[in-house]
Amino acid sequence: MTPTAVPYADPPAHDCVIVVPYAQVEGYSEQHWNDVSEIIASGVRAAGRTSTNARDAESTGRLTQSSLDVISSARCAIFDLSTISPNSMFEVGFRISTGFPLLIVTDGQKPLLFDVAHFSYIIYPKSLQYRETQEFIDVLAKKLRDQNYTEVVTTGEKRMVRLDRSTPEYVEIAAAYEQAIQAAERDNELEDREGVLRGLRFGQALFARAELKVVEFKVGIWMTVDYACEKAVEGYASTALGALGALILSFARKTLHINLSI
Repeated sequence: MTPTAVPYADPPAHDCVIVVPYAQVEGYSEQHWNDVSEIIASGVRAAGRTSTNARDAESTGRLTQSSLDVISSARCAIFDLSTISPNSMFEVGFRISTGFPLLIVTDGQKPLLFDVAHFSYIIYPKSLQYRETQEFIDVLAKKLRDQNYTEVVTTGEKRMVRLDRSTPEYVEIAAAYEQAIQAAERDNELEDREGVLRGLRFGQALFARAELKVVEFKVGIWMTVDYACEKAVEGYASTALGALGALILSFARKTLHINLSI
């Protein structure tokens, strides 16, 4: 694709920001992610550019305003989406909402989520073997030199939607959010309960705004609820989360005229 110049109101605070998972998950050690970060940084250096690791802005392993500032202010953001977590969804959605470009990398072991599956991406070997890793570095460097980024926000995605907080539909969803959060807090069987709660509260905060972009609704609200429902296929929280998801789907289609993939 032909690179598109992105107008910044102020000079970007960072050139390339690298965003990879930071904690051990099934099949991946913390050292693995450190190695992946360094490999991506090697590709950035090979392109004659500089990089910042978003995790360096975090002190607790949680999303912070500092890390979000880095993600939103960089000229290019490089996301590793080999695994999916609430944090990675928030960060990608946050970057998308700025309208600035990004690059996605993955080890290709799992398909990308539906909302980003149509974006171009680069695959690196999960084994991190030298020859294949070097090929990845070369491809990444070329994309960065050519500024061949993924321009992710279409005119429709940038469209603002206004939420009338006085309508019965809005009040019903607001109440359902609170019920879902309370149910998740009490459900000890809920997988990744902390992540689910973080996502629900993030979506609740977005929904409390008077207006937001379509992409923020899709990623910040719907994807976080969809993730929560996936982690609560049975148990105390599943009914409340399922009800919240159904209300959001209906609200999106009938009131906002947004079709959400399920």
